Amino acid sequence: MKIKTKPRDTGSFKSISISLEIISKPTSTTVSILIPTYNRAHLWKEWGLLSDLYSQTDLDFELLIVDDNSTDDTIEFLSNYFKANQPRFRPRLIKVFLPKKHQFQTSGVSDNIGFKLVTGKTLIHLDSDMRISHRLVAFSKTLKLDKPPRAYFGCQLFVDKEGNILSEDFRLKSIPPLRDSIRLEGARAWGGVYVISTETIRRLGGHNLDFIYNRGLDARLGRRLELANVGIYFTKRPELTIKHLGLSWFRSLRNSGNEEEIDKYSVSPSRPGSPPIQTIANGGLSYWTSSWFKDIYEEIKL
Repeated sequence: MKIKTKPRDTGSFKSISISLEIISKPTSTTVSILIPTYNRAHLWKEWGLLSDLYSQTDLDFELLIVDDNSTDDTIEFLSNYFKANQPRFRPRLIKVFLPKKHQFQTSGVSDNIGFKLVTGKTLIHLDSDMRISHRLVAFSKTLKLDKPPRAYFGCQLFVDKEGNILSEDFRLKSIPPLRDSIRLEGARAWGGVYVISTETIRRLGGHNLDFIYNRGLDARLGRRLELANVGIYFTKRPELTIKHLGLSWFRSLRNSGNEEEIDKYSVSPSRPGSPPIQTIANGGLSYWTSSWFKDIYEEIKL
């Protein structure tokens, strides 16, 4: 199979292009967990996500962690941890070489590489500052994600290091009594925890990297899912409820009075004065992601 590429230029995401067909071959594992991470060695060591993963009631899954060119010892710690504590699930560790340009750059590159490399039919997306239910994998296998295509976004509880709740997901107020889920509009489909068919996310093309330097990249993905007629649901089911360490980025900056940072990284760079990026629809279903040149990332041997 021929790979069509453009000249490499690590300063431009658009210059990195490869055929959509170059993807990982499916394995017998039906679920893949994708976790992008950047300079989170301290959380991997202390927060407890690894314990939650090792304690899943269903250990038949693939774990793909994509490190977004961390400058700390995230890669070294995780590599040594998996070698010393051989899990019953299948761990994989990817190192990205494309440098971040500023601290608020989103995980779109890592996500898109992960969307290419996962081998499971069902994709669970997480962030590395979360604690998860021990039944997350088992529950994800009960969800109907295709025919028609669907995506399920989980509830986020923002907590301190002791587990005390600092704030709750405001979308909880929208769920009527005696129900555990609601259908969402795309602009409200944000957050790092969601379950979707791998085929659906690849067909969509993953994240539009025009907005890699802006917050709300995941919400723009939700809007594009909506435009592609994917049913989007928000659920308060405990299996898909996560504990997020600390307040959200937006709430933290708002509390500190740093309004300029919110405005700077929450609007479209091509539309000065535009509303927050979460409310702007993408212009079309462009295939931005799917695969990348192999020389901007490598898989670490475990």
